[in-house]
Amino acid sequence: MWILNFIPDFIIHLGVLISVAALLATVFLNQFIPPLYEMPIKILAIVVLAASLWLEGASANQESWMAKVTELEAKIRVAEEKSAVVNTQIEYKFVDRVKVVRDTQVVIQEKIVQVEKIVDAKCDVAPEAIDILNRAAAGGLQ
Repeated sequence: MWILNFIPDFIIHLGVLISVAALLATVFLNQFIPPLYEMPIKILAIVVLAASLWLEGASANQESWMAKVTELEAKIRVAEEKSAVVNTQIEYKFVDRVKVVRDTQVVIQEKIVQVEKIVDAKCDVAPEAIDILNRAAAGGLQ
C-alpha cells in the first residue's frame, strides 16, 4: 500500500494506543468529561481505532510479502551461482567436443588425400573413400 510508505510504524501503533486510551477514558472517567464532549470523543476514538487497526493489518501484510520477496531473492542468488558454475562446465564440454570434431576432420582429410590417388580420371569414387566417409559418419574412424 502506498500510504504505508509515508506513515511510520510508530505512528500507527501510537494511533491504536491513543484511541484505546480515549475509549477507556470515556468509559471510566465519564463523570469528569462533560456529556457534550463524551460522544464526539467516543466516535473519534472508534474511527481512529478502526483506521489504525486496518493500517496495522496492512503493515503486517506488507512485512510478510517483503519477507517472501527477500526469501525468493536469496533463492535466485543461489540459482544464479549454480547457473554460472554449470555454464562454465557446459562451455568446457562444448570446447572439448569442438576439439574432438576438428581432430576427426583432420584425420578424415588426411585419409581422403591418401585415397585421392586411387580415384581415376573418370571421377569415380573409390570404394576406400566411401568406406572412410561411412566410418567417419558412424564415429568409428580413429
